[in-house]
Amino acid sequence: MITDPFFPVKVEKVITESGIPIHNRLAILGPAGDLLGITSNEYQVILNSTIDKLFCDALMEKYPYKVISDHIDAIGRRWRRRILFDKLDYDIEWNGSSLKVILEIFNSYDVRSGFGYSLMGYNPVCDTALITDVKESFYHLPTSPGKLLINFEERLSAFDTCCRIWHGWSRFRFSGADLRSFIQDRYYLNKRTREEILSTYTQILNRYKMGETRWGAFNVFSYLAEHETNARIGSHLFSNKYRTLTKLICDFCKI
Repeated sequence: MITDPFFPVKVEKVITESGIPIHNRLAILGPAGDLLGITSNEYQVILNSTIDKLFCDALMEKYPYKVISDHIDAIGRRWRRRILFDKLDYDIEWNGSSLKVILEIFNSYDVRSGFGYSLMGYNPVCDTALITDVKESFYHLPTSPGKLLINFEERLSAFDTCCRIWHGWSRFRFSGADLRSFIQDRYYLNKRTREEILSTYTQILNRYKMGETRWGAFNVFSYLAEHETNARIGSHLFSNKYRTLTKLICDFCKI
């Protein structure tokens, strides 16, 4: 399993078994020879290390941060790095704790998606990242770190809106009956996942002293995605269960 996100990547010509080259096609290979993606000759492979440096150059001086985790899939096609800002805090009226901000950087070598970032809340009480729809994707490198900084600050304004919504949720009751009704309507949840949510929900609420509110429910769903999912190889962020619970959280945010 790959643990270093800055592993070497090779680009080689694609050749058939009989030795015939396939024109205008290149293979992107990982350190063990795993095929990460196939692309055209014109495609520019953007390395994970390049993305990391770009964000560091753009943000570190004005918004100091620390890296808290790296997440890589089974063979290295996809990478996410989570960083926690030192001085970006938001007050949500719950348990006397300030909400912090995570920036999740992502990149891939599978050629099907670009690179970019998403902004997430972070609840330090239960050590949980809180998903938002504040996300930006790129297919070409910004011409300067300054342009990325401007883009980031624009998206940070959208994150402010999420925090105001969450503040309102801390006063909006969400009962056990509301939970059962919401879970019952999620057709994509299998029986085992439904039972797990319903059986652990109250335990998690009580453990972290969260009331029966929408804010509490949002944190419980996020906790389950963050701490109760696993992948056979690679990070849990690329597991089917994490993807399912992310969909659940997004649905919850719409009701």
